[in-house]
Amino acid sequence: MKTKMLLLIGSVGISLFSPERSSAQLVPLTICAEVQPSAVNQSAKRRATQTECSAKNARRIAIARSRDSASKALTPACRNKITRSEAEAACALHGLTLVTTQQHGGLGDALAVPGTSVPDATQAIESTTDAKLCAVLRDLPDEFESTSQFDLICIFDGFRRTVFVGRSRARCGVQCL
Repeated sequence: MKTKMLLLIGSVGISLFSPERSSAQLVPLTICAEVQPSAVNQSAKRRATQTECSAKNARRIAIARSRDSASKALTPACRNKITRSEAEAACALHGLTLVTTQQHGGLGDALAVPGTSVPDATQAIESTTDAKLCAVLRDLPDEFESTSQFDLICIFDGFRRTVFVGRSRARCGVQCL
């Protein structure tokens, strides 16, 4: 009985993870290529504050919220100012092609305009055009702030509550393959 069960489980595992099955479902991640400043010479800078017992969590959440706020603030400019030819040029700058369909595995890394700093993150932007848009996000660590306060609730964190302020800047980008 045990050997039949193992054979059955093994054959199911083989069929679930066989190369034929898994490779047919793989879809590439897109790359977020930053648009040239000549196309959209605009950025959005936002801040977010988070208070947590855990300093690590306060930092992580504040940075994530500042990135999200910066991206949302820039969304109208990206939608209104990026033409199809500018989107194609941003991808071509890196030897890539513009993504115009929904069939991709999500948003991956970012590619900066030459001569600018390395991006920290990307975020997809809902688009009404045939070009898939994204935001290239850079954290501003020189502008981060962190303070701690005494708090009896924070037993596991030395009775200290952290207040963290994160700041990020967003610039327009397009999704490429």
